[in-house]
Amino acid sequence: MKSRGFSGKRTRQMLGGVALVLGGMSVAHAIGDSGGCADPLGGPLGRALKTGKPQDVAQAIGDWVAHKQKSQGLVRSSLIGATAERQQAWRREQALKLIQGIHEKGAVCVPGPLLPVAVLAGNVEVVRFLLHKPLEVQPQVPGNILFFCNDSHLKSGVDSADAPLRRRDAFALVLDSGKIDLNATGPNGRDALHTCHDPELLELFLERGARLDTESVSRFEVLDQAVRDAVMYQEGSYTAKRLRGLERARLFSRHVSTSIRGRPVEAHVRRSCNLMIRDQRWNPETCRALATFIKAAPGTFGD
Repeated sequence: MKSRGFSGKRTRQMLGGVALVLGGMSVAHAIGDSGGCADPLGGPLGRALKTGKPQDVAQAIGDWVAHKQKSQGLVRSSLIGATAERQQAWRREQALKLIQGIHEKGAVCVPGPLLPVAVLAGNVEVVRFLLHKPLEVQPQVPGNILFFCNDSHLKSGVDSADAPLRRRDAFALVLDSGKIDLNATGPNGRDALHTCHDPELLELFLERGARLDTESVSRFEVLDQAVRDAVMYQEGSYTAKRLRGLERARLFSRHVSTSIRGRPVEAHVRRSCNLMIRDQRWNPETCRALATFIKAAPGTFGD
């Protein structure tokens, strides 16, 4: 009877596959994850980007590349015997890819672009470092970086009292680099003014020339969208606090006409501010506040 064991070729293929998996694990662990890799930025690289110094980020990137070089050398021996110049060029290429969030197809436990992490953390020193030829490479600024503005995961762990101002300063550095279009729209058809919720950032965007004469995909101008968000969600709820609709409406009201008469948002406000639930008016404080600076037909705000 013919043996059903593995051939020598098949065995080598399996061992190669195991080496590839182990190699990928070593690269993942270079980020400092404890094993499950629920968060590829939960280790030294993420900490360096959020709260570290430029030298900490450079060290973490170097560690990542060194682990990758070791694992790829074990799997393909592609760099064994290569010249010093070739190895240095390979290391710079890998550092550039890591900074830009470019990874091999099917790679797991790898971070996206690094600049948004530092920007959302308000780590101005590291943002400046990543914008100005870090490690002798010239990474591109992610064209969608403004649309990371609401990413609560990237903001986690850096929620100090001065975090909003530091985040504003970090975004200012990105805008002043001249490498992004402030009025570009994201995949959902919204620009930064329609996307971001933080009044501190919105004020910065307006100072830098963000256009106010645009509409979102839902046909709402920025003031209308803010007013609608303010009345739609229950006062004090997580979503209301996250969207900060009333604060955004106050900000935009200083730059555009405050009248919503005859516009679709007026009907939304009328329904919400006149809604009664268990003999209680919906969002009474928000509606009263809006009535002090938004012009609408009598009775719109439940007054």
